[in-house]
Amino acid sequence: MRTASMLLALLALAAPAAADTLKVPADFATIGDAVAAAADGDTVSVSKGTYLETVIVSVPNLKLVGKNATIDAQFAGTCLDIEANGVSVSGFTLANGTNGIFASGSDISISKCKVYTCQAAGISAEGAPFTISGNTVQGCGGDVISYLHSLPGDGLIEKNTCLQNNGDGIEVTGDATTLSKNRCEQNENSGINVFVDSLSLFGLPVDQPVLIEKNTCDGNEDDGADVLNGTLSLVTIEKNSFSNNCDDGLFCDALNVVISKNTCDDNMDDGLDLAVTGTQIEKNSASGNQDDGISIGSALDLGNGGGFGTGNDNTATNNTCKGNRGDGIVISVGNDDTLASNKCTGNLDDGIDLNSAASTATAVLDNTCSDNGHEGIDNTGQQTAIEGNVCKNNGRGVGPDIAGTGDGGAGTVATFTGNKFGTGGDTTASRLDNYTATGP
Repeated sequence: MRTASMLLALLALAAPAAADTLKVPADFATIGDAVAAAADGDTVSVSKGTYLETVIVSVPNLKLVGKNATIDAQFAGTCLDIEANGVSVSGFTLANGTNGIFASGSDISISKCKVYTCQAAGISAEGAPFTISGNTVQGCGGDVISYLHSLPGDGLIEKNTCLQNNGDGIEVTGDATTLSKNRCEQNENSGINVFVDSLSLFGLPVDQPVLIEKNTCDGNEDDGADVLNGTLSLVTIEKNSFSNNCDDGLFCDALNVVISKNTCDDNMDDGLDLAVTGTQIEKNSASGNQDDGISIGSALDLGNGGGFGTGNDNTATNNTCKGNRGDGIVISVGNDDTLASNKCTGNLDDGIDLNSAASTATAVLDNTCSDNGHEGIDNTGQQTAIEGNVCKNNGRGVGPDIAGTGDGGAGTVATFTGNKFGTGGDTTASRLDNYTATGP
Protein backbone atom coordinates (compact mmCIF):
# COMPACT_ATOMS: atom_id res chain seq x y z
CA MET A 1 0.00 0.00 0.00
CA ARG A 2 2.79 2.39 0.93
CA THR A 3 4.55 1.58 -2.37
CA ALA A 4 1.37 2.29 -4.36
CA SER A 5 0.81 5.60 -2.55
CA MET A 6 4.39 6.69 -3.20
CA LEU A 7 4.02 5.79 -6.89
CA LEU A 8 0.85 7.87 -7.23
CA ALA A 9 2.55 10.82 -5.54
CA LEU A 10 5.52 10.59 -7.91
CA LEU A 11 3.20 10.41 -10.93
CA ALA A 12 1.36 13.49 -9.72
CA LEU A 13 4.62 15.38 -9.40
CA ALA A 14 5.70 14.30 -12.91
CA ALA A 15 2.41 15.29 -14.59
CA PRO A 16 2.38 18.69 -16.30
CA ALA A 17 0.53 21.40 -14.46
CA ALA A 18 -2.87 22.29 -15.89
CA ALA A 19 -2.94 25.55 -17.84
CA ASP A 20 -4.52 28.46 -16.03
CA THR A 21 -6.63 31.36 -17.28
CA LEU A 22 -5.58 34.69 -15.83
CA LYS A 23 -8.23 37.40 -16.10
CA VAL A 24 -7.74 41.14 -16.51
CA PRO A 25 -8.93 43.17 -14.65
CA ALA A 26 -10.69 40.59 -12.43
CA ASP A 27 -7.45 38.92 -11.24
CA PHE A 28 -4.82 41.48 -12.33
CA ALA A 29 -5.15 45.21 -12.83
CA THR A 30 -2.94 45.34 -15.92
CA ILE A 31 -2.15 43.08 -18.84
CA GLY A 32 1.55 43.33 -18.02
CA ASP A 33 0.97 42.05 -14.47
CA ALA A 34 -1.01 39.06 -15.77
CA VAL A 35 1.61 38.19 -18.38
CA ALA A 36 4.39 38.42 -15.77
CA ALA A 37 2.51 35.95 -13.55
CA ALA A 38 1.66 33.52 -16.37
CA ALA A 39 3.35 30.19 -17.00
CA ASP A 40 4.00 28.20 -20.17
CA GLY A 41 0.67 27.35 -21.84
CA ASP A 42 -1.52 29.71 -19.80
CA THR A 43 -4.22 32.00 -21.20
CA VAL A 44 -4.48 35.69 -20.37
CA SER A 45 -8.06 36.86 -20.98
CA VAL A 46 -8.53 40.64 -21.12
CA SER A 47 -11.99 42.15 -20.74
CA LYS A 48 -13.36 45.24 -22.46
CA GLY A 49 -11.57 48.46 -21.63
CA THR A 50 -8.61 50.66 -22.54
CA TYR A 51 -5.28 49.74 -20.97
CA LEU A 52 -2.63 52.48 -20.97
CA GLU A 53 0.52 50.36 -21.11
CA THR A 54 3.08 48.56 -23.24
CA VAL A 55 3.22 44.79 -22.87
CA ILE A 56 6.19 42.43 -23.27
CA VAL A 57 5.43 38.71 -23.67
CA SER A 58 8.35 36.40 -22.85
CA VAL A 59 6.29 33.37 -21.76
CA PRO A 60 6.19 30.55 -24.36
CA ASN A 61 2.90 29.15 -25.64
CA LEU A 62 0.89 31.92 -24.03
CA LYS A 63 -2.59 32.64 -25.37
CA LEU A 64 -3.44 36.33 -25.15
CA VAL A 65 -7.13 36.89 -25.80
CA GLY A 66 -8.76 40.30 -25.96
CA LYS A 67 -12.49 40.84 -25.58
CA ASN A 68 -12.94 44.33 -27.02
CA ALA A 69 -9.77 45.32 -25.16
CA THR A 70 -7.54 48.21 -26.28
CA ILE A 71 -3.84 48.62 -25.54
CA ASP A 72 -2.94 52.31 -25.88
CA ALA A 73 0.84 52.80 -25.69
CA GLN A 74 0.56 56.60 -25.67
CA PHE A 75 3.55 56.65 -28.05
CA ALA A 76 5.82 55.34 -25.27
CA GLY A 77 6.87 52.16 -27.11
CA THR A 78 5.48 49.12 -28.92
CA CYS A 79 1.98 48.20 -27.78
CA LEU A 80 2.67 44.46 -27.72
CA ASP A 81 6.19 42.99 -27.91
CA ILE A 82 6.29 39.18 -28.33
CA GLU A 83 9.63 37.55 -27.50
CA ALA A 84 8.68 33.88 -27.07
CA ASN A 85 7.70 30.90 -29.23
CA GLY A 86 4.22 29.47 -29.56
CA VAL A 87 2.40 32.67 -28.63
CA SER A 88 -1.04 33.47 -30.04
CA VAL A 89 -2.72 36.89 -29.89
CA SER A 90 -6.29 37.67 -30.91
CA GLY A 91 -9.03 40.19 -30.44
CA PHE A 92 -7.13 43.33 -29.41
CA THR A 93 -7.16 46.92 -30.58
CA LEU A 94 -3.66 48.42 -30.48
CA ALA A 95 -3.16 52.15 -30.80
CA ASN A 96 -0.59 54.92 -30.53
CA GLY A 97 2.51 52.76 -30.34
CA THR A 98 5.93 52.88 -31.96
CA ASN A 99 4.72 49.62 -33.52
CA GLY A 100 1.39 48.01 -32.89
CA ILE A 101 2.83 44.51 -32.54
CA PHE A 102 6.42 43.32 -32.82
CA ALA A 103 6.82 39.54 -32.76
CA SER A 104 9.85 37.28 -33.19
CA GLY A 105 9.93 33.50 -32.90
CA SER A 106 8.31 30.30 -34.14
CA ASP A 107 4.71 29.09 -34.14
CA ILE A 108 3.30 32.57 -33.56
CA SER A 109 -0.25 33.55 -34.53
CA ILE A 110 -1.65 37.10 -34.69
CA SER A 111 -5.33 37.22 -35.61
CA LYS A 112 -8.40 39.45 -35.51
CA CYS A 113 -6.58 42.48 -34.14
CA LYS A 114 -7.05 46.14 -35.08
CA VAL A 115 -4.06 48.48 -35.21
CA TYR A 116 -4.38 52.24 -35.54
CA THR A 117 -2.13 55.32 -35.64
CA CYS A 118 1.19 53.73 -34.77
CA GLN A 119 4.36 55.61 -35.68
CA ALA A 120 6.07 52.81 -37.61
CA ALA A 121 4.71 49.37 -38.53
CA GLY A 122 1.28 48.13 -37.63
CA ILE A 123 2.49 44.52 -37.29
CA SER A 124 6.21 43.71 -37.59
CA ALA A 125 7.13 40.04 -37.43
CA GLU A 126 9.99 37.67 -38.09
CA GLY A 127 10.33 33.91 -37.79
CA ALA A 128 8.32 30.85 -38.90
CA PRO A 129 5.97 29.07 -38.83
CA PHE A 130 3.93 32.24 -38.61
CA THR A 131 0.28 33.21 -39.18
CA ILE A 132 -1.00 36.78 -39.54
CA SER A 133 -4.71 36.55 -40.25
CA GLY A 134 -7.82 38.68 -40.21
CA ASN A 135 -6.24 41.87 -38.86
CA THR A 136 -7.04 45.49 -39.77
CA VAL A 137 -4.27 48.12 -39.84
CA GLN A 138 -5.06 51.76 -40.61
CA GLY A 139 -3.36 55.13 -40.34
CA CYS A 140 0.14 53.93 -39.38
CA GLY A 141 3.33 55.77 -40.31
CA GLY A 142 5.30 52.90 -41.84
CA ASP A 143 4.68 49.57 -43.55
CA VAL A 144 1.42 48.05 -42.41
CA ILE A 145 2.39 44.39 -42.07
CA SER A 146 6.14 43.68 -42.31
CA TYR A 147 7.28 40.04 -42.27
CA LEU A 148 10.77 38.51 -42.44
CA HIS A 149 10.83 34.75 -43.04
CA SER A 150 13.89 33.84 -40.94
CA LEU A 151 13.20 30.39 -39.45
CA PRO A 152 12.24 26.99 -40.93
CA GLY A 153 8.54 26.65 -41.67
CA ASP A 154 5.92 28.48 -43.69
CA GLY A 155 4.47 31.95 -43.32
CA LEU A 156 0.80 32.70 -43.92
CA ILE A 157 -0.54 36.24 -44.31
CA GLU A 158 -4.24 36.14 -45.10
CA LYS A 159 -7.48 38.11 -44.94
CA ASN A 160 -5.88 41.27 -43.53
CA THR A 161 -7.07 44.81 -44.33
CA CYS A 162 -4.40 47.50 -44.74
CA LEU A 163 -5.82 50.96 -45.38
CA GLN A 164 -4.46 54.50 -45.66
CA ASN A 165 -1.01 53.92 -44.20
CA ASN A 166 2.20 55.81 -45.04
CA GLY A 167 4.18 52.77 -46.19
CA ASP A 168 3.47 49.55 -48.08
CA GLY A 169 0.37 47.58 -47.24
CA ILE A 170 2.26 44.29 -46.80
CA GLU A 171 6.04 43.91 -47.04
CA VAL A 172 7.60 40.43 -47.11
CA THR A 173 11.25 39.34 -47.30
CA GLY A 174 12.03 35.65 -47.77
CA ASP A 175 10.29 32.67 -49.33
CA ALA A 176 7.93 29.87 -48.21
CA THR A 177 5.16 32.44 -47.68
CA THR A 178 1.56 32.66 -48.85
CA LEU A 179 -0.24 36.00 -49.17
CA SER A 180 -3.93 35.37 -49.72
CA LYS A 181 -7.14 37.41 -49.74
CA ASN A 182 -5.62 40.55 -48.23
CA ARG A 183 -7.03 44.00 -48.96
CA CYS A 184 -4.38 46.72 -49.35
CA GLU A 185 -5.84 50.04 -50.48
CA GLN A 186 -4.98 53.73 -50.44
CA ASN A 187 -1.52 53.27 -48.94
CA GLU A 188 1.23 55.80 -49.66
CA ASN A 189 3.55 53.20 -51.18
CA SER A 190 2.64 49.89 -52.81
CA GLY A 191 -0.16 47.57 -51.80
CA ILE A 192 2.09 44.49 -51.57
CA ASN A 193 5.90 44.46 -51.74
CA VAL A 194 7.63 41.06 -51.84
CA PHE A 195 11.38 40.48 -52.06
CA VAL A 196 11.93 36.74 -52.49
CA ASP A 197 15.14 35.64 -50.79
CA SER A 198 16.26 32.12 -49.90
CA LEU A 199 17.82 33.45 -46.66
CA SER A 200 20.41 30.67 -46.73
CA LEU A 201 22.43 32.56 -44.13
CA PHE A 202 19.75 31.47 -41.67
CA GLY A 203 20.37 27.82 -42.58
CA LEU A 204 16.96 27.45 -44.23
CA PRO A 205 16.07 25.24 -47.18
CA VAL A 206 16.56 27.28 -50.34
CA ASP A 207 14.18 28.11 -53.18
CA GLN A 208 10.85 27.50 -51.46
CA PRO A 209 7.68 28.59 -53.31
CA VAL A 210 5.82 31.88 -52.80
CA LEU A 211 2.11 32.28 -53.52
CA ILE A 212 0.40 35.67 -53.96
CA GLU A 213 -3.29 35.03 -54.63
CA LYS A 214 -6.71 36.66 -54.47
CA ASN A 215 -5.49 39.92 -52.96
CA THR A 216 -7.03 43.34 -53.69
CA CYS A 217 -4.39 46.07 -54.05
CA ASP A 218 -6.27 49.03 -55.48
CA GLY A 219 -5.87 52.79 -55.19
CA ASN A 220 -2.34 52.87 -53.76
CA GLU A 221 0.02 55.82 -54.36
CA ASP A 222 2.69 53.58 -55.90
CA ASP A 223 2.21 50.15 -57.51
CA GLY A 224 -0.51 47.69 -56.70
CA ALA A 225 2.21 45.10 -56.07
CA ASP A 226 6.00 44.91 -56.41
CA VAL A 227 7.58 41.45 -56.67
CA LEU A 228 11.34 40.85 -56.92
CA ASN A 229 12.76 37.36 -57.26
CA GLY A 230 16.35 36.49 -58.14
CA THR A 231 16.18 32.95 -56.72
CA LEU A 232 14.96 29.66 -58.15
CA SER A 233 11.81 29.82 -56.02
CA LEU A 234 8.61 29.43 -58.02
CA VAL A 235 6.52 32.56 -57.49
CA THR A 236 2.84 32.35 -58.42
CA ILE A 237 0.83 35.57 -58.73
CA GLU A 238 -2.77 34.74 -59.55
CA LYS A 239 -6.34 36.01 -59.31
CA ASN A 240 -5.38 39.35 -57.74
CA SER A 241 -6.86 42.79 -58.38
CA PHE A 242 -4.13 45.41 -59.01
CA SER A 243 -6.18 48.33 -60.32
CA ASN A 244 -6.56 52.11 -60.00
CA ASN A 245 -3.05 52.57 -58.60
CA CYS A 246 -0.96 55.70 -59.18
CA ASP A 247 1.89 53.79 -60.82
CA ASP A 248 1.85 50.23 -62.24
CA GLY A 249 -0.74 47.63 -61.41
CA LEU A 250 1.97 44.97 -61.03
CA PHE A 251 5.71 45.59 -61.21
CA CYS A 252 7.69 42.35 -61.35
CA ASP A 253 11.49 42.04 -61.65
CA ALA A 254 11.99 38.31 -61.43
CA LEU A 255 12.90 34.87 -62.65
CA ASN A 256 10.58 31.88 -62.76
CA VAL A 257 7.16 33.41 -62.19
CA VAL A 258 3.60 32.44 -63.09
CA ILE A 259 1.37 35.52 -63.53
CA SER A 260 -2.17 34.32 -64.14
CA LYS A 261 -5.74 35.63 -64.11
CA ASN A 262 -4.97 38.98 -62.51
CA THR A 263 -6.96 42.18 -63.12
CA CYS A 264 -4.58 45.10 -63.74
CA ASP A 265 -6.88 47.82 -65.04
CA ASP A 266 -7.07 51.63 -64.92
CA ASN A 267 -3.63 52.28 -63.43
CA MET A 268 -1.76 55.52 -64.04
CA ASP A 269 1.21 53.73 -65.65
CA ASP A 270 1.39 50.16 -67.03
CA GLY A 271 -1.02 47.40 -66.13
CA LEU A 272 1.81 44.85 -65.88
CA ASP A 273 5.38 46.19 -65.96
CA LEU A 274 7.50 43.06 -66.23
CA ALA A 275 11.28 42.69 -66.23
CA VAL A 276 11.16 38.91 -66.28
CA THR A 277 12.84 35.72 -67.45
CA GLY A 278 11.18 32.33 -67.90
CA THR A 279 7.78 33.68 -66.93
CA GLN A 280 4.30 32.53 -67.90
CA ILE A 281 1.87 35.44 -68.35
CA GLU A 282 -1.62 34.16 -69.02
CA LYS A 283 -5.27 35.19 -68.89
CA ASN A 284 -4.65 38.58 -67.30
CA SER A 285 -6.72 41.70 -67.91
CA ALA A 286 -4.57 44.80 -68.51
CA SER A 287 -7.01 47.39 -69.79
CA GLY A 288 -7.69 51.10 -69.46
CA ASN A 289 -4.21 51.94 -68.20
CA GLN A 290 -2.57 55.31 -68.87
CA ASP A 291 0.48 53.69 -70.49
CA ASP A 292 0.91 50.14 -71.82
CA GLY A 293 -1.21 47.14 -70.95
CA ILE A 294 1.70 44.66 -70.64
CA SER A 295 5.32 45.79 -70.90
CA ILE A 296 8.07 43.13 -71.09
CA GLY A 297 11.75 44.01 -70.87
CA SER A 298 14.95 43.81 -68.86
CA ALA A 299 15.76 45.18 -65.41
CA LEU A 300 19.54 44.77 -65.55
CA ASP A 301 19.99 48.52 -65.44
CA LEU A 302 17.57 49.23 -62.60
CA GLY A 303 18.97 50.73 -59.41
CA ASN A 304 16.35 49.29 -57.06
CA GLY A 305 18.32 46.31 -55.75
CA GLY A 306 16.86 44.02 -58.40
CA GLY A 307 18.04 43.63 -61.96
CA PHE A 308 17.01 39.97 -62.24
CA GLY A 309 14.84 39.63 -65.36
CA THR A 310 16.46 39.85 -68.80
CA GLY A 311 13.31 39.74 -70.92
CA ASN A 312 14.11 36.27 -72.28
CA ASP A 313 12.06 33.07 -72.63
CA ASN A 314 8.70 34.46 -71.56
CA THR A 315 5.29 33.33 -72.79
CA ALA A 316 2.26 35.65 -72.81
CA THR A 317 -0.98 33.90 -73.80
CA ASN A 318 -4.70 34.70 -73.73
CA ASN A 319 -4.31 38.13 -72.12
CA THR A 320 -6.77 40.98 -72.73
CA CYS A 321 -5.19 44.40 -73.30
CA LYS A 322 -7.94 46.81 -74.22
CA GLY A 323 -8.24 50.58 -74.26
CA ASN A 324 -4.79 51.45 -72.94
CA ARG A 325 -3.30 54.85 -73.81
CA GLY A 326 -0.06 53.20 -74.94
CA ASP A 327 0.47 49.79 -76.55
CA GLY A 328 -1.51 46.69 -75.74
CA ILE A 329 1.64 44.57 -75.36
CA VAL A 330 5.17 45.92 -75.84
CA ILE A 331 8.50 44.07 -75.76
CA SER A 332 11.52 46.35 -75.49
CA VAL A 333 14.24 43.71 -75.15
CA GLY A 334 14.43 39.92 -74.93
CA ASN A 335 15.11 36.72 -76.84
CA ASP A 336 12.81 33.79 -77.62
CA ASP A 337 9.60 35.23 -76.24
CA THR A 338 6.15 34.07 -77.37
CA LEU A 339 3.00 36.20 -77.66
CA ALA A 340 0.05 33.94 -78.49
CA SER A 341 -3.74 34.28 -78.61
CA ASN A 342 -3.82 37.68 -76.94
CA LYS A 343 -6.55 40.23 -77.58
CA CYS A 344 -5.09 43.72 -78.02
CA THR A 345 -7.86 46.03 -79.14
CA GLY A 346 -8.75 49.69 -78.90
CA ASN A 347 -5.37 50.84 -77.62
CA LEU A 348 -4.26 54.36 -78.56
CA ASP A 349 -0.89 53.20 -79.87
CA ASP A 350 -0.05 49.73 -81.27
CA GLY A 351 -1.78 46.49 -80.49
CA ILE A 352 1.54 44.61 -80.23
CA ASP A 353 4.82 46.52 -80.43
CA LEU A 354 8.27 44.95 -80.65
CA ASN A 355 9.93 48.31 -80.37
CA SER A 356 13.63 47.49 -80.41
CA ALA A 357 16.14 45.49 -82.43
CA ALA A 358 17.14 44.02 -79.05
CA SER A 359 14.01 41.86 -79.29
CA THR A 360 15.03 38.73 -81.23
CA ALA A 361 13.31 35.50 -82.29
CA THR A 362 9.91 36.49 -80.89
CA ALA A 363 6.93 34.38 -81.96
CA VAL A 364 3.76 36.45 -82.52
CA LEU A 365 1.03 33.85 -83.02
CA ASP A 366 -2.77 33.94 -83.38
CA ASN A 367 -3.31 37.32 -81.74
CA THR A 368 -6.18 39.71 -82.43
CA CYS A 369 -4.89 43.29 -82.81
CA SER A 370 -7.72 45.46 -84.10
CA ASP A 371 -9.13 48.97 -83.68
CA ASN A 372 -5.88 50.37 -82.30
CA GLY A 373 -4.79 53.96 -82.86
CA HIS A 374 -1.54 53.03 -84.62
CA GLU A 375 -0.46 49.66 -86.08
CA GLY A 376 -1.98 46.35 -85.15
CA ILE A 377 1.49 44.79 -85.05
CA ASP A 378 4.58 47.00 -85.11
CA ASN A 379 7.78 44.98 -85.52
CA THR A 380 11.27 46.37 -85.03
CA GLY A 381 12.41 43.03 -83.64
CA GLN A 382 14.83 40.70 -85.39
CA GLN A 383 13.77 37.41 -87.02
CA THR A 384 10.21 37.66 -85.73
CA ALA A 385 7.76 34.87 -86.55
CA ILE A 386 4.35 36.42 -87.35
CA GLU A 387 1.69 33.77 -87.93
CA GLY A 388 -2.09 33.49 -87.74
CA ASN A 389 -2.80 37.01 -86.47
CA VAL A 390 -5.84 39.17 -87.19
CA CYS A 391 -5.17 42.92 -87.59
CA LYS A 392 -8.06 45.06 -88.81
CA ASN A 393 -9.29 48.64 -88.56
CA ASN A 394 -6.13 50.04 -87.03
CA GLY A 395 -5.46 53.75 -87.33
CA ARG A 396 -3.15 56.35 -88.88
CA GLY A 397 -3.84 54.97 -92.34
CA VAL A 398 -1.68 51.86 -91.87
CA GLY A 399 -2.36 48.34 -90.71
CA PRO A 400 0.72 46.31 -89.77
CA ASP A 401 4.23 47.70 -89.73
CA ILE A 402 6.12 44.47 -90.18
CA ALA A 403 9.60 45.22 -91.43
CA GLY A 404 11.70 47.82 -93.14
CA THR A 405 10.51 51.35 -92.51
CA GLY A 406 8.74 51.30 -89.18
CA ASP A 407 10.58 52.60 -86.10
CA GLY A 408 13.77 53.28 -87.98
CA GLY A 409 13.51 50.39 -90.42
CA ALA A 410 15.26 47.85 -88.21
CA GLY A 411 12.69 45.02 -88.18
CA THR A 412 13.24 41.65 -89.85
CA VAL A 413 10.83 38.72 -90.24
CA ALA A 414 11.58 35.00 -90.03
CA THR A 415 8.11 33.81 -91.10
CA PHE A 416 4.91 35.58 -92.12
CA THR A 417 2.02 33.19 -92.77
CA GLY A 418 -1.71 32.83 -92.20
CA ASN A 419 -2.34 36.41 -91.09
CA LYS A 420 -5.52 38.37 -91.83
CA PHE A 421 -4.75 42.07 -92.24
CA GLY A 422 -7.43 44.53 -93.21
CA THR A 423 -6.91 48.02 -94.47
CA GLY A 424 -5.52 50.59 -92.10
CA GLY A 425 -7.89 53.34 -93.20
CA ASP A 426 -10.55 54.16 -95.74
CA THR A 427 -8.12 55.11 -98.50
CA THR A 428 -4.76 53.53 -97.62
CA ALA A 429 -4.02 49.83 -97.98
CA SER A 430 -2.24 47.90 -95.26
CA ARG A 431 1.49 48.35 -95.41
CA LEU A 432 3.84 45.40 -95.15
CA ASP A 433 6.84 47.58 -95.88
CA ASN A 434 9.69 45.40 -97.11
CA TYR A 435 7.73 42.18 -96.75
CA THR A 436 5.87 42.80 -99.98
CA ALA A 437 5.54 39.17 -100.96
CA THR A 438 2.42 38.93 -98.78
CA GLY A 439 -0.55 41.12 -99.58
CA PRO A 440 -3.11 42.61 -97.22
